[in-house]
Amino acid sequence: MGLRQCKTIKYWTGSWRICLPGWPKLESQLSEWNLIQMTTPKNLPYVRLAVQCFDRRKENPLPLFNRHLCLDWEKLSTTEIADVLSILNADDSRFHPRGFDETVKTISLSKTSFKSDLIGYRHAFVEASTDDLKQFHSYATEQKTGFHILSAPYGYIEDETGTPWTMIDIMRHVNGQEFTVIFGDPKSVIQLGPTSPKNEAEWTLKKANTISQFLDVVRRIYHSEWYDSPKSIASATQETREVELLEAIFPNDAETLCVLAYFRQLHAGDKLLLKACDAYLDHTGEELKRL
Repeated sequence: MGLRQCKTIKYWTGSWRICLPGWPKLESQLSEWNLIQMTTPKNLPYVRLAVQCFDRRKENPLPLFNRHLCLDWEKLSTTEIADVLSILNADDSRFHPRGFDETVKTISLSKTSFKSDLIGYRHAFVEASTDDLKQFHSYATEQKTGFHILSAPYGYIEDETGTPWTMIDIMRHVNGQEFTVIFGDPKSVIQLGPTSPKNEAEWTLKKANTISQFLDVVRRIYHSEWYDSPKSIASATQETREVELLEAIFPNDAETLCVLAYFRQLHAGDKLLLKACDAYLDHTGEELKRL
């Protein structure tokens, strides 16, 4: 007979003290059972997602409007439910309202967003009524599971069928032109691709080095610890409109000092950004890039 092993484990139903041979196998089975119990619909939070929508059926489909969706947990497998819960928990703020007369706002910047991971489960979201706030508040109160009110990642847009669209695709649909440059959207310029140069006789090694240096400086900033470091501001607003700063997280002095020289090259005495743009515009053969 195998060696008896004892262990105390905590599950949602309470703490158990178990002494049995073959403990590791039993522990695996109990963990799976616990996961199933924790991920039944009655134990799960209400998740509401606002997605920007573009309706091609309208004569004038702009401006965009919000479509409100709610997560149907029954469309997910046990493993998928566990993954969605981990995504939602990763976004839990350290600060919460201290009463009904207070609102907490957290603004953060990062290369990636938990919302991007959540969009991977878009198939499990279904249309929700725009006026069912009372319904899901009642649900969360009765079930004591809480709720999440979210918006899709910036730039994520769907058509009326739920198919993702880019702003470039939307403008192409609206104006009928194959290529459209959108101010403030670098991707709309990148889509034009390489073009034939002009004024080739005036091209110099100095201009080539200027553009090369510009690209190298931008690359170094993008891969710096300063860029990767967390950046967030949390504040609480009272009913009296009084605002209290709860937390401000920015890159530390060492991380900032490492990139200051690069920004000085771009914008201060070197004026690298201006020089690189002038060199490029002097020789690009695509007029759309010169707007």
